[in-house]
Amino acid sequence: MLLSSCTVNQPTTESLTEVVELVEYKKLSKLGLAALDRFQNTWNTRNVATWSKSLHFPHVRPSAGEFDIYPTAADYIHASRDVF
Repeated sequence: MLLSSCTVNQPTTESLTEVVELVEYKKLSKLGLAALDRFQNTWNTRNVATWSKSLHFPHVRPSAGEFDIYPTAADYIHASRDVF
């Protein structure tokens, strides 16, 4: 079979957009699940310093009617020392 006799269907713009969206969705899902795994694994150490490595800073913690804001991991660790 001659290669010159083969035809290749070019994907449409819509299908390319769908493929890109699917790839981005899968990439973001993978990143989100990795963040969740990191949070769970560090939480399970029962060590606030280790756990704080899974958080972003400044860290905001909602509570009843208020929000607690921790500018740094050190601030969070100090305030959360009695969690476990």
